[in-house]
Amino acid sequence: MEYIIRQMLLKDIKRVYEIEKSVFSDVWEEVLFLNSLQHNLCWILAEQESERIAGYLIGQKVLDEFSIYNLAISKEYQKQGLGLWFTQSILNEMTIAGCRVFFLEVRRSNQIACNLYTKLGFSSVFIRDSYYSNPVEDAVIMVKDNRKPPKKG
Repeated sequence: MEYIIRQMLLKDIKRVYEIEKSVFSDVWEEVLFLNSLQHNLCWILAEQESERIAGYLIGQKVLDEFSIYNLAISKEYQKQGLGLWFTQSILNEMTIAGCRVFFLEVRRSNQIACNLYTKLGFSSVFIRDSYYSNPVEDAVIMVKDNRKPPKKG
């Protein structure tokens, strides 16, 4: 099956929200997705032929930094390598746009996501205690820093 990545549109919010509710226990409200269309960078991953949405990524670029705020792949599309391919594609796009440092947070217990981000070059740098609710859980703050280290001497 072939997939495309495109900008999220207003018409996509219903399906994106369905994915959100099916994947996460602590869901964003639908209004946050609507606000994201105006204030953030929003992409969807979709089947090329049917345009059925398989996942989404929402983030924000500030100067040379990009933060991933929300990322999900629908359960029916998981375990196919799509999360890795989709996220890497967005990171590549943001690198071309001048981003050098990438941030995200993830539930400490979400080992599948932690492993994905580690494969993408992220490192754990901080634990934010009791960040998530439903259930209460710590967040792992992860960073991918592509800045060149200063030259020595």
